[in-house]
Amino acid sequence: MSHLEYFQNKVDLFVLVLTIADMVGDGEYIGKATTKVIRLMKVMRPVRLLLRSQGLKAIIEAIFASLKPMAYATLFLLIVCTMFSVKGMAFCRNKFHSYNDMSLDGLLGQGKVECAGNFYTDKDVYFPRRWA
Repeated sequence: MSHLEYFQNKVDLFVLVLTIADMVGDGEYIGKATTKVIRLMKVMRPVRLLLRSQGLKAIIEAIFASLKPMAYATLFLLIVCTMFSVKGMAFCRNKFHSYNDMSLDGLLGQGKVECAGNFYTDKDVYFPRRWA
């Protein structure tokens, strides 16, 4: 059989001619998108070789068969994480604010109202109270 009787060899020749035309400067008449699609056909050649081997074919089929259960597991994980993040936001909303004045500890029901005015630090520096 001749070398050009195989379809894949014809594709390789076609890609080679288009690449040479692109290098010479005539590729703008063909179009960049068309050249990319044809190069993609050449990239798919190793996939055809993988599917010819029975062992590799079984592995690839197992990977594709496991994609649906993995998608379900990822979706379940996303739902659980979303549920606990919403629950955490509901329980901990506005609980982690603090003052820059350590004399107000917040245990006596002190809040934003008490965090007004100014205070002296341990080193006698005058600072405004701030709710952070």
